[in-house]
Parts: sequence; C-alpha cells; structure tokens
Amino acid sequence: KRYQYFKELLGFEEWDIGAVTAKLVEYFYDDSNNFLRLFFASEYDNYPGCVEATAIALARNILYWAEYTGVI
Repeated sequence: KRYQYFKELLGFEEWDIGAVTAKLVEYFYDDSNNFLRLFFASEYDNYPGCVEATAIALARNILYWAEYTGVI
C-alpha cells in the first residue's frame, strides 16, 4: 500500500524510473513539500545535482519495493 500511496501522492502515470524521478524532483522543488528537501538534501544550494541524485536513488527504491511487494 505504501508504494501505491507514492504513486497517488506524486501523481506519476507510469511505474518507470524517468516518470518517478521527474515527479520526485518536481515534488522536491515545491516549497509546500520542504520535508523531502530538509530530510534528503538540506544543503542542495551548495551541491549542484544532489536533488537529481537523491530523486534517482529514491525512485529506484520505490520501484524496487513496489515490484517486490507486487504493486507493479
């Protein structure tokens, strides 16, 4: 259920690395969702690319566990 929740929360249409990563980056830069920013990349201004790297790692984790639990 957790991974279906991610899909609903983030609003991606497909279970693929590109779609999930893009939505995570979009979610990260939305000021109303600063938890992700503070938790995963609090110094993103000082480290170019860390947002995208964080999004890719989190997307891979979401996809792995979604597949493992039978959501996809």
